[in-house]
Amino acid sequence: MFFSSYWKLEKYIVILISFLITGQCTFGQSAYLPIIKKDAEWFAFKYEGNSPDDAGRKRYRFDENTMFLGSKNYHQMFVSKSQTGPISIPKPTFIREETGKLWVWDTTQLKSETLILDMNLALFDTFVEVDLYQGLTRNLYVVSVDTVKYLDEIPRKRIMLACYPNDPNGIYTVWVEGVGRLRGMFEQGSVCYPDNSVDELRCYYENGEEVIIPDDGKSCWYLVNTEEELQNPFVVYPNPANEQISFTIPMEQNTPYRFEIVNGSGQILRNGETFDNKINIIYLPSGIYFLTIQDKSGHVWRGKWVKQ
Repeated sequence: MFFSSYWKLEKYIVILISFLITGQCTFGQSAYLPIIKKDAEWFAFKYEGNSPDDAGRKRYRFDENTMFLGSKNYHQMFVSKSQTGPISIPKPTFIREETGKLWVWDTTQLKSETLILDMNLALFDTFVEVDLYQGLTRNLYVVSVDTVKYLDEIPRKRIMLACYPNDPNGIYTVWVEGVGRLRGMFEQGSVCYPDNSVDELRCYYENGEEVIIPDDGKSCWYLVNTEEELQNPFVVYPNPANEQISFTIPMEQNTPYRFEIVNGSGQILRNGETFDNKINIIYLPSGIYFLTIQDKSGHVWRGKWVKQ
């Protein structure tokens, strides 16, 4: 209660200072970097199998022209499954942006809009996800608000949200000012489904310049590097998992491997050695995790998995 009141007070102080400096009240106007803009591209993937490279790849752009739907103007989204070339496949998704918020228009049956992002949220706020197709709602809880800089060195507000209250280890999506949702992207439906069935941002470009690139050293489009890895990919399974995970790696060796399990906040929750390529995870809370494996020669493999 105290923290919620503190954040509300801080908002009013910012508005008051703006009024004193400019002589104008900015309430209701967005000071955030826009997400919908010309010459911006999002590269995303969606896991569709056991292999890290067995993913549905997509490249997104917005039409700079608008369409009038309901009583408001929307931008249509275009998607390509090719890494290069023009994006000419229209996706039946229409997005509008206003005062730091994104709405998606349902064109199939319900003919209504759903709020999918709100950059005005503060720490301890709650965001209600609406799944029109399932007729369900689910709360997302703001567990962290900070500022992040990417390759363009522009400070951007970042909001981390969890599917359960007071659970910073269970982060299921991150919202970034001027970029959007890093998990779930522009889709309707809940990001809390633990099955990797939503688009996840891999790279983001503005005016042809890199802003966000993968932190695993691999490309925007492919999640593996070499022909050998393509034939023998690093795989974490089962995914999702409940009590134990196993892994297979290229160049399998008869030797113990060092392992490290990190959550979405970058916290190391488990590390040690495994002699049989198996790791006990029964005591980890539900959430998205990253497994790093290293052999005695220094080779490193990384994989993403979900604890149910």
